[in-house]
Amino acid sequence: MNVSLTEIIQRWMTADSHEVFEGHLPQLIPLDYIDCVYMPKNIFQSLSAETQKSVQHVFKDSLVITNHDIDLSLIKAGSTVSLDATRQVYQNKPGTTNGIVITTPASKFEEQIVLPVTISQSRILYCLDRAQTSHNLELIYIYWQAMNGDLILTISNETINPEKDQTKLRCLVCYIAEKPSTTTDDYHEVYSYLNDDNPYQHETNIYTNEFKAKSNVFYRGCNADDFLTFCLKINHNSGKGILSHAGPNGTYNHETIEYQFDKSELDLSQIDFIHVNAGNQDVPIRNFTINHEPILELHPSSDNDFKLGT
Repeated sequence: MNVSLTEIIQRWMTADSHEVFEGHLPQLIPLDYIDCVYMPKNIFQSLSAETQKSVQHVFKDSLVITNHDIDLSLIKAGSTVSLDATRQVYQNKPGTTNGIVITTPASKFEEQIVLPVTISQSRILYCLDRAQTSHNLELIYIYWQAMNGDLILTISNETINPEKDQTKLRCLVCYIAEKPSTTTDDYHEVYSYLNDDNPYQHETNIYTNEFKAKSNVFYRGCNADDFLTFCLKINHNSGKGILSHAGPNGTYNHETIEYQFDKSELDLSQIDFIHVNAGNQDVPIRNFTINHEPILELHPSSDNDFKLGT
């Protein structure tokens, strides 16, 4: 096929999305499903006073008027709006998936998948991106999104190989339990936990309830019908590991699973290789990133001291 990359890019920049692919909402959806409606200021001002009042009444605080000027002459009823200069800022900043995307196959936690980046590599890349930064970074923030749970994330000082006798293997094991059923009268949630044991001891530890830190209300208050965002924070100096929700669910669920490891138990500065494996079902994972500072947009602020009547 005699087509250059430049021609392909040009085609995608000018093609009507209906000619390629496009996602649509259903024709009728409850207004409660709409979080925000963004409307350029000059489009809103072009509406009649009655229409403006109607829009404000329907969407209330969900209506956000932005300081953008759109070329109104391009908008014609029944026709597609051609691309213009006012849209260039959006064309040049596409929304993409970040980090690692992987579907972890069900293996009853027997198959370890090693992710293609280590903590030490992420630290080097972080320092290269910044002119002045410490090469002895003590904080690690690992973010990922997963669906349905029943997933183990293991960080170890060497690549796990069950066929070898790894007497010096040291691991931080983070287990995200399977999401609980919402169709039964009794709420039951298996323990999610942090541990410093071998990940192959998972079934035994679940049976004996032997963990360094655990929670069986880790999903309470969360929307578990979609991808959930998790954050594992590791502090090398203090030896503390904290597992929590991030993103929207972090607003409603403040449950954390945390433990301060003694260096004689597990030296968090030595763990480097990241593995994932799943139990009885495939677990899709996306947006898996290793960071050395928090992603603020994934940690929504809230007033923990709020009381009714104040």
